[in-house]
Amino acid sequence: MSTEAPRPDALQQDLAQARDIQEGLLLQVDEVPTAVEVEAFCEPATAVGGDFYDIVGLSEGRVAVAVGDVSGHGIAAATLATQAREALRSALRQHGDPADAINEVNRTLVAAETSGMFVAVVCVILDLWSGEAQVTAAGNPVPVVRHLDGTVTAVETLGSHFPLGLLVGEPYQSALVQVGLGETVVLYSDGIVETAGEQPGEAGLFGFDRLDETVAAAADGGATGLVQSVRAAVAAHQVGEQQDDLTLLALRWVERTVVAPERPVWRRWGVLAGLAALVVLVVAGLQLREPQEAPAPAQVPVVAPEPTVVALPTPQPGWSTAQLSERRGFFAVTAVGDKVLVAGGGAGGPARDYSTVVDIYDTATRSWSTAALSQPRPVAAVTTVGTKAFLALDCFNDVDIYDGTTGTWSTTEFSRVRCDPAATSAGTQLLFAGGCGRGSSGGCTPAYDTVDIYDVSQDTWSSTRLSEARAKIVAVSVGTKALFAGGCLQGCGTYSNRVDIYDSATGRWSTATLPSTRAGFSTAVVGSTVLFAGDVVDIYDAATGTWSTTRLPVPRTNLAVTTIGTQAFYAGGGRGTRGTADVQVYDVATDTWTSASLSQARHSVAAISVGRRALFAGGAVSATIPSAVVDIYDADKGPPTDPAAWSSATLSEARSDIKAVVVGDQVLFIGGLGENRRPSAVVDIYDSSAVR
Repeated sequence: MSTEAPRPDALQQDLAQARDIQEGLLLQVDEVPTAVEVEAFCEPATAVGGDFYDIVGLSEGRVAVAVGDVSGHGIAAATLATQAREALRSALRQHGDPADAINEVNRTLVAAETSGMFVAVVCVILDLWSGEAQVTAAGNPVPVVRHLDGTVTAVETLGSHFPLGLLVGEPYQSALVQVGLGETVVLYSDGIVETAGEQPGEAGLFGFDRLDETVAAAADGGATGLVQSVRAAVAAHQVGEQQDDLTLLALRWVERTVVAPERPVWRRWGVLAGLAALVVLVVAGLQLREPQEAPAPAQVPVVAPEPTVVALPTPQPGWSTAQLSERRGFFAVTAVGDKVLVAGGGAGGPARDYSTVVDIYDTATRSWSTAALSQPRPVAAVTTVGTKAFLALDCFNDVDIYDGTTGTWSTTEFSRVRCDPAATSAGTQLLFAGGCGRGSSGGCTPAYDTVDIYDVSQDTWSSTRLSEARAKIVAVSVGTKALFAGGCLQGCGTYSNRVDIYDSATGRWSTATLPSTRAGFSTAVVGSTVLFAGDVVDIYDAATGTWSTTRLPVPRTNLAVTTIGTQAFYAGGGRGTRGTADVQVYDVATDTWTSASLSQARHSVAAISVGRRALFAGGAVSATIPSAVVDIYDADKGPPTDPAAWSSATLSEARSDIKAVVVGDQVLFIGGLGENRRPSAVVDIYDSSAVR
């Protein structure tokens, strides 16, 4: 065998051949049912790219479509894209549910240790008789639906939003969306909305709003015309070279049917021939590149070092920063006494690589130490009573107990093993409610109605039942009452509008009903009032036991909420990966709304209050771009509508999905997702007493 490196002209020929093969592989889709129109395009930024799309015919009159985006470009990304596409196709045929299929593909990719690469994907399964669509997104922008009247709405999704291949943690879930005859579902990769135009920075991106406008303006909503319109609009907007792969797929439901294709029709290449050719080109391509050391997968140390405090790159009054003892996601945060606990989670790799580490910050001495959980698992729920913190390990019946006074640990057990319970406390009692089992495919099933109650004053456990079995419940306490609202039912395919209310003073339960079924909404407590916010804000007055409603002036999801006095601040958020700068302020005392604005549009913001100040930290500007901005409102300097009452600071690392906790004058912004949604170990600490 010759060891001579291929000539540059041979390289170009091989890359052109690789592009032809990749295009051929993309055309290996199932025959499109007559009940739908499907049109798609995929344009790599280099000779071969990491984006893909697929169309899969399923049984029982259903069709699946997917768009994927592998990190990076070139041969390595193209190879992983091919593997992920085939794995997803196989899993969809086996499970018939996008969440179950994506959970399986994620486990496969994590076990394969893909050298730091990951796959963002969005998948939709459409029932061609009912028009019901199951939607699952993993690190990819959510789909939009073009309705018959020309309006465009984004799909709200639940569950994990991590890309595939990073971590086996919180399971991916399916959202249910009703699609009407003649309506079109549009899937796309982030390269579409991040195409750069003439203006610098975020303002110059093609963006979500421009995409919505283009989709809405498509002549008749047909799949082909819509895709051509978006493709032309992106090309017209683009200035300079294409920086990212561009993929878009439109699925239009045009006919009600109960028949779906069972056999794939290959249009240009055989699967084995195409994959074999691509592998040959991978080997050839590797000989032509300078050796590059791939980043090693994150490892969980046996004994974690204590966190170290370091200085911010640019000193800011009142701010300092530290590092957790290890980088990980899916951890829990709670404060007990003057201590902050950062517990469990996963540092990447297979499920067995979950962490046992608990990082403990003492706000009095401003020092760090570490401890260990009894099991290496994420902490599914945590609550505190008195000087004790109770941490329920996910999918176990173990509860680890930390005593903040003595600094000691002990364990107890639930009445049953379960995943995703809700937890809160009322009076001297703490309650762990609902949850689910973990199905063979990783789904949340069956749902449970069990409530385990611990009375600190009696040191006793008891059990009771919710009025309806469900998981992903929102739990909140006000006065002597604990409320368990909404949640998802069997398999998390449908949602609940039930509210179970426990009064610890009387030991009695009652129920109420939200106007709509939902899960994963935000809550805020103002005095004796609880606010449950979706598009509609349901208001519960614990003093009178009465309910009322109001509406968010700008409805959105993934918004942050915090309170000062009688006011609740709803900030940022958006639709899936689409951020907004809106801040709506609701005053419970006057039943009025006012508006303000963050300095940067973003979603997945951390919101928290300390004294008379509200801080809105980090967030996501787009699917893969985090923010380092901290917007600070000081109520002593004016109302929220007064720009002089607002200031800003900068986190030491840009990141979204930060967990925030306050103890005394100190606020900790812990971890989160940095660039390309990689877990961060950074802790930014704000001392409000040092800032005037």
